Amino acid sequence: MKKTYAAAAFAISCLWSAQALAQSDQSSGEDETISRITIELPLLTRHVPNDSQFNDHNWGGFIDFALNDHFSLVGGDFINSFKRNTAFAGVSWEPVSFKFSGAKIAFGGMLGFDLNGGYRGFNAVDPLLGALNIRLSAADYRENKGFFHNFGLLATIIPPNPKAGSTAINLALTYHLP
Repeated sequence: MKKTYAAAAFAISCLWSAQALAQSDQSSGEDETISRITIELPLLTRHVPNDSQFNDHNWGGFIDFALNDHFSLVGGDFINSFKRNTAFAGVSWEPVSFKFSGAKIAFGGMLGFDLNGGYRGFNAVDPLLGALNIRLSAADYRENKGFFHNFGLLATIIPPNPKAGSTAINLALTYHLP
């Protein structure tokens, strides 16, 4: 349990220290730290092709701190597919995005560290963790058009490794702070 608190403190300190870096980046034009934060809550997980061997209730939470329109620092804590607590801190990169009918879909990836060994014994590249992301959000969520306008979805695809044998697909509800 102490490792979880230490990991959470580390993730939060990374997010706060990133503020100086983010403010030096003029490309996003944002001035307030709070408007750079998106909260991500995992809703459901599916493992393909062997779902019955894994935990599909990967409850937890993440904080995504946008450095600019493409890069974010991400930190959080969740119950992984092996029913172990996992603290995570890393970087998200979403270089490709498309806007249509008031919505935005972005594609990218995430690379980070398993801070407390939640995947130890199951991850061939421990402590590194990686995933692909597909994010759906409002195209203009920064315009503060109301509470529901800031919601979105994030699909995270964790590729299989030889010890796990299945690809994990997680769907999370996201909320961008106004």
